[in-house]
Amino acid sequence: MITQDHFAGLKNLTSIDLSSNSLKIKVDPECMPTFRLEKAAFTSCQMGPRFPAWLQSQAGIDELFMSNTSIFDRLPDWFVTTFSKTRILQISNNGISGTLPTNLKNMTSLQALYLNSNKLTGQIPQLPINLYAMELSRNYLSGPLPSYFGAPNLVDLSLFSNYFSHHIPQSVCEVNGGLLNLANNHLEGELPQCFEPRRVNTLILSNNMLSGNLQTILDAYTELYILDLAWNNFTGTIPEAIAKFTRLSHLNLAGNSISGALPQNWSTLMGMHQGVFQDMADNNANMSVTMKGQERYYYDLATYDMVSIDLSSNYLTGGIPEELASLGGVINLNLSRNHLTGKIPSMIGVMRSLESLDLSENNLYGELQQSLSNLAYLSYLDLSYNNLTGTIPSGVQLDTIYAQNPFMYDGNNGLCGHPLQKNCFDINEPNNGDQKRDDLDSNVLSFFFGLGVGFVFGVWVV
Repeated sequence: MITQDHFAGLKNLTSIDLSSNSLKIKVDPECMPTFRLEKAAFTSCQMGPRFPAWLQSQAGIDELFMSNTSIFDRLPDWFVTTFSKTRILQISNNGISGTLPTNLKNMTSLQALYLNSNKLTGQIPQLPINLYAMELSRNYLSGPLPSYFGAPNLVDLSLFSNYFSHHIPQSVCEVNGGLLNLANNHLEGELPQCFEPRRVNTLILSNNMLSGNLQTILDAYTELYILDLAWNNFTGTIPEAIAKFTRLSHLNLAGNSISGALPQNWSTLMGMHQGVFQDMADNNANMSVTMKGQERYYYDLATYDMVSIDLSSNYLTGGIPEELASLGGVINLNLSRNHLTGKIPSMIGVMRSLESLDLSENNLYGELQQSLSNLAYLSYLDLSYNNLTGTIPSGVQLDTIYAQNPFMYDGNNGLCGHPLQKNCFDINEPNNGDQKRDDLDSNVLSFFFGLGVGFVFGVWVV
């Protein structure tokens, strides 16, 4: 327990960090400390349930971190005035309710605001002019997005998992240089046309009702590292120009109406060879990935480690390009539920980082590559409901995966061998009994055919 008695006499205290401890900070609401803090970190301490009233005396504070501090209260009336000189304010993972202050724009020194994972409601007011990062995800905010954010230097904007609706306004063009995450809302329509290409490197718009052509988005956002448009109504084809996005390390277009053939030139996507980019470390990205047959969530740095291609549940046609197998950094490859044809790439075994491979519900044919057994990290495989034939590759790795997912070969009547209960010898080499039966059937057919011809000829003569 930390009380006002511990602070007594600390008149010159300017910086305090008690974060990541099992401390309860209980200061009398009437107590106004004599010190003036510039930096304070109380992350994961217990400061609630009321918003700490003693902080009203800290009008000169520059950085304040109070995430996960068990505060279940509204933002106090003095919030904007007391923290008008604060640059970084982090109060995420609490139970803060109510609306955002309408005079939030008066916090002119504020550069980064983190209020994610709370219970905030209402709409977003005009933002402070110097704000460059705002994280309001996982709240109950609703209504349309503001037509004017009022923050011309906004670099990172994360509003996922709220209840925003209507069209995305032109104001999103103010976000330039970092992260734009509007996933898991009720947004609809097409993205606005910005006057010039945006330098956003992480664009996550999944789980909305958005529409428009994929090419339009690629023209507007030309420096993407992460593109997640899953489960919307986007149309068009994946252009060959995707090769220009050399730093792209995560591509998720699942659950749209993307059609046409897959582009051929995948090898230029260096981000899918190398994976993580260290200069992305400051971005607080969050996204879901359908991997190993289930939806998984990734946060912050783990997001950029997830090198993934998910094009499932679309209308893609044609074959799987051989160059796709050259992407040695890809962990998750999901092309399921399309209309793909042709054979599985012969170099599939080169994708040594692959942990999850889903090619199910297509029209793929041909024999499986023995190199599948070379994928040492592979822990999920689904090839069901294609037209694959031949002997299943041998290997302990594939046997282990089959034990966990015994449906991974279903719907391929031409597959045989261990671990299926279907002997390849029975399929490829008919036995003597079968041969005799075939000969008998042939003789019977010949007899009846001759009888029929004779009857027709006799009728003709009569």
